[in-house]
Amino acid sequence: MIKKDIKKIDIDSLKQRYAVDEVKNFIKNKDNISGKIVVLYGLRRTGKTTIMEQVISAYQKKGITTAYYEIESADTLHDINTKIIEEKNLGTSLICLDEITKAQDFITNSAPLSDVFAKEGIQIIVTGTDSLMFRFAEESELYDRIKKINTTHIPFEEHCFVLDTNDMDDYIEFGGLMKKGEKSERIVNDYVSACKYLDSAVAENISRSIKKKPYDDCLDCLSLTELKTIIEKLVEKYSGKFDKKTLSKPLTSASVLFASNKAQENDILDEIQIQRLVQEKDDIVKDFLKEINADKKIEHTITDIMVDTLKSYLIDMHVLSGTLQKTYRYEQGLGWRTDPDTHEYYLVQPAIKFYHLQKGIEFIENEDYYRDLTNQQKQFLKKKLDEKIKGDMTEQIVLFDVGKELSLSEYDVCKPVFYKDGSRIGEYDMLIYSHHHNKYWGFEIKHTTNFFSGQDKHLVNPFIRNLIDSKYGKRENVCVLYRGESGVSPTGTIYLNISEFLKKIHLYKDMDRVFYDMCKNLTKLKVISQGNNISFFR
Repeated sequence: MIKKDIKKIDIDSLKQRYAVDEVKNFIKNKDNISGKIVVLYGLRRTGKTTIMEQVISAYQKKGITTAYYEIESADTLHDINTKIIEEKNLGTSLICLDEITKAQDFITNSAPLSDVFAKEGIQIIVTGTDSLMFRFAEESELYDRIKKINTTHIPFEEHCFVLDTNDMDDYIEFGGLMKKGEKSERIVNDYVSACKYLDSAVAENISRSIKKKPYDDCLDCLSLTELKTIIEKLVEKYSGKFDKKTLSKPLTSASVLFASNKAQENDILDEIQIQRLVQEKDDIVKDFLKEINADKKIEHTITDIMVDTLKSYLIDMHVLSGTLQKTYRYEQGLGWRTDPDTHEYYLVQPAIKFYHLQKGIEFIENEDYYRDLTNQQKQFLKKKLDEKIKGDMTEQIVLFDVGKELSLSEYDVCKPVFYKDGSRIGEYDMLIYSHHHNKYWGFEIKHTTNFFSGQDKHLVNPFIRNLIDSKYGKRENVCVLYRGESGVSPTGTIYLNISEFLKKIHLYKDMDRVFYDMCKNLTKLKVISQGNNISFFR
């Protein structure tokens, strides 16, 4: 155990992470802190130590006596408890323990941290990179006596604030990991580095946590190599994939049409869909099991229970999450009916997802039609697929961040999809419903910086609106979120800048205030036609 010199902490040049205020507010409330410890947990390079040091610095400036220790693998909870007693006798009131999951018996002997020391008035903050261990410790020892703050998901708004950027593409390609610099200096900057990060931050995390677990786990039998292989393939599934059969026709047509008929080209490219894994579909699980059990690196037979267990661990670690999808179907003579709720599960870490999808588009290089294209046509197709990836990711980022910021007791955030007589007729990329006021906001989410005719076609569709009004009450507003300038289109549809929208959501956490602030000074935008593409300006 290493006692660190808090006088040498130098974080003045760093912008404060948002979790710092969450820690301080929890400690400030004596009713909360009595008998509880604060746990900062998350994957590697997501800012746990920085947050802890920023908390220490803030309390030092207030004159609060603080001790800061880095735990080593040879340490035990007995060693840690002894140090806490020594610090208490010296008058220390805040004790910070970095990387406590390195302690050999953390899962089985951590109860005194909350049951004894926290109840005696010692404020304790711990961090751990092996974040899954906190789940096991909570089940075995700590129960509900901890305040958990997960650092794995770094929202777009915080990414922009801390790293002085305002670029959605920067977040898509490098987001989720707290390091600024040139592309070559980033922790994840290509498929290979993404896989290496997964191995060290996720697979090894799970492996070490399971080994220290005091009771049997269905994944115990797996070697680290097997675990890495399964996680890599699961991440590929959850990142999304291109349906090669679905893509071949529109891509072939688009390559022929490129630079000749932009209207048809855009219509064709709209057909391209990144197929996401929906966990509820049994056939997908079966396909995955068949694929993984055929891998020569896997010596043991993988079962659906093992896959479900691993999936639950990834969700608990905030590596995976999902969006609530509402499906509505209209049939002639029967009217509208509602399918059971489903979830679209996806990888939360933007950079990991992006480079897996980038790897996924390499399949076109082996297609006959692709080899016959000119270099200009090849670059065109790759660019369009890249845009499709970033468009889908932008939608998921907004849905996830908004869902995390808004109160569950006040708002539902979901994605409604609509079918008529068996055919899909549209969707809202996001719908936010207020329970208290029985009203809703509908959204289209676009990666583009420009306006194109028809982007709001589902939002203004009267047939769909009648259904949504009957389900969600008053239509408060509908708008298109995109990367361009906020304004009102000639048709009256509100266009809001995504970055500014997410900043206001974080600031207010109240939809009425967000729309009031963003819409009070909006002006009409003039339309300037550029061939088939339409841009608008003040």
